[in-house]
Amino acid sequence: MSAPSNTPCPECGQAKPSSTPDGMCPSCLLRLGQIGDATAGITTDLDQVLSGETPGEHIGRYRLLEPIGEGGCGTVWMAEQFEPVRRKVALKLIKLGMDTKQVVARFEAERQALALMDHQNIARVFDGGATESGRPYFVMELVRGIPLTAYCDTAKLNVRERVELFVQVCQAVQHAHQKGIIHRDLKPTNVLVTEQDGKPLPKVIDFGIAKATGVELTEKTLFTRLNQMIGTPVYMSPEQAGLGSLDIDTRTDIYSLGVLLYELLTGRTPLDPQKLRSEGYEAILKTIREVDPTKPSTCLSTLALEDLATVANHRREEPHKFRNLIRGDLDWIALKALEKDRTRRYASAQDLAADLQRFLNNEPIVARPPSTFYRFQKLARRNKLAFATGGAVLAALIVGLIATSWQWARATRSLRQADLSAYVSDVGLAQQALTVNNVNRALELLDRQRPKPGQRDDLRGFEWRYLWQQAHPQEGVSVPGTLNGVSFSPDGQLLALTEKDQISIREMPSRRVITNLPGVAISLEFSPRDKVLATADFDRVRLWNTETWQELRPPLQGVGFPVRFSPDGAWLLTGDPTTPSNPRLNPKHQLWSTDTWEPVASCSATPEFPWQVRNAVAFSPDGSVLATPWVHNGQKTCTLRFWKVPSLDPAGSLPPDSFAWAAAFLPDGRHVVVGTFFGEQVVWDWQQGLPELPIKVVAGILPTVSMAPDGSFFIAAGNEGTLTVWDTRSRQILNRFRGYTGGIWASTISPDSRVIATGGFGAVRLWDAKDQESASRLRKGGLIAGFTPDSGTLVLAPSEHDYRWHLIGREPSTVEVPTNPAVRVSVVHHPFDAVGDLPLGALGRVDGSVEIWDLSARRLRAFWPAHTNEISVATLSPDGTLVATGDVKGQVKLWNASTGGNLASFDLPERPAKAVAELVFSPDGKTLAGGWWPSGFSDVVLWDVKTRTHLMSLTNSSEDTIAIAFSPDGRLLVGGPGGSGFGNVWELPSGHLLKQLKGHVTSITDAAFSPDGQTLVTGSYETLKFWNVATLEEVASLPTERAVLHSLAFSPDGRTLAAGYLDYSGPPNGTNQSGHFVRLYHAPSLKEIAAIEATEKKNDTHEAKTLPP
Repeated sequence: MSAPSNTPCPECGQAKPSSTPDGMCPSCLLRLGQIGDATAGITTDLDQVLSGETPGEHIGRYRLLEPIGEGGCGTVWMAEQFEPVRRKVALKLIKLGMDTKQVVARFEAERQALALMDHQNIARVFDGGATESGRPYFVMELVRGIPLTAYCDTAKLNVRERVELFVQVCQAVQHAHQKGIIHRDLKPTNVLVTEQDGKPLPKVIDFGIAKATGVELTEKTLFTRLNQMIGTPVYMSPEQAGLGSLDIDTRTDIYSLGVLLYELLTGRTPLDPQKLRSEGYEAILKTIREVDPTKPSTCLSTLALEDLATVANHRREEPHKFRNLIRGDLDWIALKALEKDRTRRYASAQDLAADLQRFLNNEPIVARPPSTFYRFQKLARRNKLAFATGGAVLAALIVGLIATSWQWARATRSLRQADLSAYVSDVGLAQQALTVNNVNRALELLDRQRPKPGQRDDLRGFEWRYLWQQAHPQEGVSVPGTLNGVSFSPDGQLLALTEKDQISIREMPSRRVITNLPGVAISLEFSPRDKVLATADFDRVRLWNTETWQELRPPLQGVGFPVRFSPDGAWLLTGDPTTPSNPRLNPKHQLWSTDTWEPVASCSATPEFPWQVRNAVAFSPDGSVLATPWVHNGQKTCTLRFWKVPSLDPAGSLPPDSFAWAAAFLPDGRHVVVGTFFGEQVVWDWQQGLPELPIKVVAGILPTVSMAPDGSFFIAAGNEGTLTVWDTRSRQILNRFRGYTGGIWASTISPDSRVIATGGFGAVRLWDAKDQESASRLRKGGLIAGFTPDSGTLVLAPSEHDYRWHLIGREPSTVEVPTNPAVRVSVVHHPFDAVGDLPLGALGRVDGSVEIWDLSARRLRAFWPAHTNEISVATLSPDGTLVATGDVKGQVKLWNASTGGNLASFDLPERPAKAVAELVFSPDGKTLAGGWWPSGFSDVVLWDVKTRTHLMSLTNSSEDTIAIAFSPDGRLLVGGPGGSGFGNVWELPSGHLLKQLKGHVTSITDAAFSPDGQTLVTGSYETLKFWNVATLEEVASLPTERAVLHSLAFSPDGRTLAAGYLDYSGPPNGTNQSGHFVRLYHAPSLKEIAAIEATEKKNDTHEAKTLPP
């Protein structure tokens, strides 16, 4: 609704026009985009800035130093952090009195937007919380920089340098878009430039009005109201200035980038700010929507000579040459980004960056209209000598041929590039949607990338198939209403679950209904000792005989949910729930003897939220300790209390701010796993009151956790519908299941620890825990040697703690190898390989000897002394006839794998005494590539296997090389430097560097191409990243395990990705002698997906999938 004409502007106090929406007047809105410092468009009244805070005041572990900026809803302070590291940070705090619902939501959205992103050109978020008065704040990287345009003018960067700097800004925006975030307020003051190692480094800041696309930034309601101006007018896209700004997408940022580029080139914005300032609100919006900008070169031609000289001087250019430098390519690139029709703009920030890179490389750009003269001009510039010596007739013929073929090829390439860009964007957004369990949105995005009629290429790679599977959970049983409780009988043959107005008893594994018990139940549980089922509502507990299904005795009156039996069945705990309609002054838990059904002791029960925290009641494994929740807003407390059993005397408690929402004891009885209100999973030593590092599991609440009866794993489930399975010993995630749209509120695990049952709104689902675990995680050594050609067997190599080959397949087997001489394995030591149907295995020893094993016959085929030093790498040619070895002193040798005959020693003139870290044969076996470690020799070296000659050396970086991979067709080579987070991709046989893959924070330790050549996966200490090979753009990423990623391999059928980890977190043990393990990522083939979808379409009902008994 429009504000009345007498409503004053909160910024300048002047009356606003009647058509102006809530907020500032048009002049103040415009000024936000024109003041050239970091505090653009804000009040500088220091008393207002310091309202509520003063320098020297502490907020959490941060000391405020001085205010450095202020926005519409928050104040930014420079602060000092003291622990765990000492550093200067920026702390953004919501303004006093600004904590309205919409402002708090927008403030939280900015924090969540920054937390989603990890890019060197985006300010990082470190921490967040609330002050003692409850005002939210978050802590981010302190960027000591100046606005982009001011930096470029001060440093007098020329046009090429400005474009190179601007490309980094585009890449940062592309990263945000891939994370599902639209900035919506890109302008110079939100792109600060600092210097790192003497080089300019732009940082995109202030995501205060960012918008999510398919990813929920905050649980609080956040939306853009109709007719509310979001953004800064001079940099605002036409769709932001439309009648409603709800329908905007990533292309709105492309427009703002176009304005930035225009300003970097000309020193002026496309729309005249002075003219806009003089117009009314509606006129401003109309100008943004309808007035086309002039070309940058035309803008320069309209400047006065004095102004043109100033602009050219800031760019180290001569005024009379400056306009010609801008005219042409940069004109077209800027105007394409500034198209009023967003469908005509660049499809992504990466496309804009790529076109600017083409300009820098003197290559034809996409934005320019395809004229024959233009293409001839570009071709001639790159081939001056040839065109200078060519005749006029020959030149005309070449131009004609080029014009015809180039136009066809360019149209084909443009169409394919658009399809690829859309694929990269949609798959990235689908993964983001899955992280917040927005399954429907994920499937919608994935469905958009199915081949369209007439489309020749199917772009769907491993990442698409993997995400499709993640979005298709196991089916379950539909039930009416909310499922509050679920419980297995002691023998696992029965499953009890609550429904809307009855209790359903089902036979397992058939899931056939045996009987329905009348009445409502909020909580239920089978006795582990007697044939008794206890059910509870608000004011009574009923006890049922599980043979006759009749009530065992009259209900226990005056008590209610939750109900819990002690592990030995001797005791039953009941609750005393208080509600607004049924308040109880001093609610208590009662402990009952199951022999006499008389109460023996009581303790305080939570006075608030009894339903929400009912799953925070748990007995220790030996039954000697009881945990109960305590939530009290007045006391600012949300914690667990512990009681001795059976006296219920106090035994301890967790800190009052532990925010416990669910709890389960671990097998040792000393540790308890807690699900929190903030979606974190925390393991506490409850006796000492010490927590382990919290793990963020879901975006919402964790209302239920359960421990497997065999103690091997526990589960945590969220109210947004995600179920996670965790290894008890390592605290590492084993699996993640999705699919609930209404959240999970109850869980239990069968007595044999094979089946997980979860309940939520309208459904109970059963998960085959053991099969899923074994299918995704193998504790068999963790050193991947290779797959057999039929994909039926995964071969794992021996290590210093497990001297066995492991063949994992339909008929698993092991092959023992001698323990002396030793085998040594590390991130840079790969002294093993396996190829072929047999399969054939190669193994290098610390004494320099090599062994060839026939693994099907379980015998040693050959061995010989190969080096005088320890072997660090051994690899077999694809056909198994050759073996290449490298040692810790940098020597590389080639051998006949059958006879052990030495075929070549590959010595380099400048070979340092560094260990060979990687040797890889090309798929056709004709080329051998090698990398060295540690730092000092960074080249990736290629040799011709047939001629035994050096082909080329590819400079990787100033770092070492510990990851090398060939594409299936041998046309691409990837090298991963060990000391940095990027990888290089070269084209073969030219050796031309195509691209640096940026995105990893830590070293790339291995890389692998999918068999179809569509997907490249790179692994580091923190993530697995999936890259579309056609575009070399990141399409998805997965967190790695809390261990050191050692190796990656795709199965030949492309359905499985194996990741091997070196786990140094604990001592070797019987189940995993080396402490290492393999994680398997499964993706069904496209044919399997089609068959599954055809079956789903035929079935009108969603009958549950029968689990094995």
